[in-house]
Amino acid sequence: MEVPPIEDFKQKDNLFKLEGLGFTNISVFVPSLELLACCKIFSKRQKDMSDLRNTDLLVECNKEKL
Repeated sequence: MEVPPIEDFKQKDNLFKLEGLGFTNISVFVPSLELLACCKIFSKRQKDMSDLRNTDLLVECNKEKL
């Protein structure tokens, strides 16, 4: 699978830290909607294309960031 540049995964405005999960030794981050959408756009998996067509992911994305 092709993905956006690794630098995109390191930028703080592309990640959200999940709080209150009860972990003491690790921090958990999830990608922004735009980064997730880019990963699915770059993917060659049919499931990812289906996700883009059948969910509101692209509708919810900030088009300028995307």
